[in-house]
Amino acid sequence: DIETYELAILEIIKSGYEVVRVSSWAKPTNIQIQGFVDYSNSGFRSDRNDLLLMSKCEFVVSTNSGVDELATIYRKPVYILNFLPIGDFRLSKLRPYIFPKGLIDAKSKSPLTKEKIVDLNLWKANSTYQYAEKNVEVINLSAEELELGMREVIKIHKNRGKVNISNSEN
Repeated sequence: DIETYELAILEIIKSGYEVVRVSSWAKPTNIQIQGFVDYSNSGFRSDRNDLLLMSKCEFVVSTNSGVDELATIYRKPVYILNFLPIGDFRLSKLRPYIFPKGLIDAKSKSPLTKEKIVDLNLWKANSTYQYAEKNVEVINLSAEELELGMREVIKIHKNRGKVNISNSEN
């Protein structure tokens, strides 16, 4: 749901960037923010223009929907939000920064540890059925978590991919 990403979109725009939504199947949005373009629902959307946009963008924020692979072709940094499966590794020099969905035990409502994900053989699960049959709920990042993730993305991007771990807001 693109509306869940509105705070994250605002965070990107506040940082001096413009946001162009790229997709061949996206539903129209009600988001009306200066600096945001719903290109995916415009008359200009085409495979050729998708390629052109990816070649010209500075970085890509994706949900692992496939269009991010075009960014990799053009060696653009990719940041993936609401990512699954956990074990989908990219073997590129331009590894994406990943913000995964949450996985919780449906009975206890506690988050799954990495070890539990491996024990349940969910590290490569790619359908909601595979999670459901193991009594695991998939939790999308909230609008606030997406906004926080976008702050991190912008810090990482402006730092040229170098992650600075600290408690400061720099």
